[in-house]
Amino acid sequence: MALTLSQEVLQSSLQNIPQKIRKIFISKTTLRALALALIWSPTEIIVAITVDSTGISYLSLLPWLFHYCDFP
Repeated sequence: MALTLSQEVLQSSLQNIPQKIRKIFISKTTLRALALALIWSPTEIIVAITVDSTGISYLSLLPWLFHYCDFP
């Protein structure tokens, strides 16, 4: 549902751009978002289990998470 909605919003927002470029942009943007969601979701579960089982504050783990994330 969210995927369809986001593509419809992009389609309507990018009406002034040629169709070929618009399709390439929408497909790359969608695939990038899905890849990030697939990577982040298991990481989020691992962090939640670690915080729950060790009792360590999430805020104390946050700097480590940012340190080891590979942001572009």
